[in-house]
Amino acid sequence: MIHEPIAEKPPRDENGWLLCSYCGMPTELLESSAEIYGKDYGPVYRCPIGCGWVGVHKNSSKFKALGRVANRELRQAKQAAHAAFDPLWRAKIHRERCKPGKARAAGYRWLAEQLGIDPGVCHIGMMNVEGCRRVVEVCRPYYRSHDHG
Repeated sequence: MIHEPIAEKPPRDENGWLLCSYCGMPTELLESSAEIYGKDYGPVYRCPIGCGWVGVHKNSSKFKALGRVANRELRQAKQAAHAAFDPLWRAKIHRERCKPGKARAAGYRWLAEQLGIDPGVCHIGMMNVEGCRRVVEVCRPYYRSHDHG
């Protein structure tokens, strides 16, 4: 049985255009996410047949995607993963008085080690549902001790 990697860079075509993670079709870039969210949070890449979408980094002149195209299940899994992981790296900012970027990078290096994956693809935006579930499992004990300790 072949297992899908829990995290990988979003698929792209030979010209570098973002492809849908589900059907493989080229995405369409919408300048506004209002059609999806009812409010504009910035540009999004959307699957033309409705498999999912992904937002774009704020202030990105090159419209860099936040990760892979995600359907509802994956978006919910990513939200849960961020809820479990983000408090850990944010605590490092206060504990060690370091900059947010340094704390976040250290957090992702730690997470890659815990998950046994390449640090180059260890980002919640690049994870599938199983990867997000594993993030929650790995972080849960630390998050609880951070909350109550």
